[in-house]
Amino acid sequence: MDAAIERAARIGDGFVFGFTGEMVCTQAATMLRRRRELGRTGPFTMTAMLDYSLGPEGWEREIAAFALAGGTGVAVRTDDDSSAFLGTRRNDF
Repeated sequence: MDAAIERAARIGDGFVFGFTGEMVCTQAATMLRRRRELGRTGPFTMTAMLDYSLGPEGWEREIAAFALAGGTGVAVRTDDDSSAFLGTRRNDF
């Protein structure tokens, strides 16, 4: 992931993370810090995939943490195949 963070900071205009959580927040903050170090300015969006199975309290917690790290948006993952792969609770619909 370090190479992807560096590349996005150096030449990208945004980044999509495949999930949320502490590691994503750390990577988002690192990406923004690296952009500043490189003298990059201007719009840079960061979106994270939020797991529907987290429920309203989990959504609120993850969105707040990601926003604090510089995240600009989330997309909601609802499919059970991804839940099985990530080891999260199934949505069953």
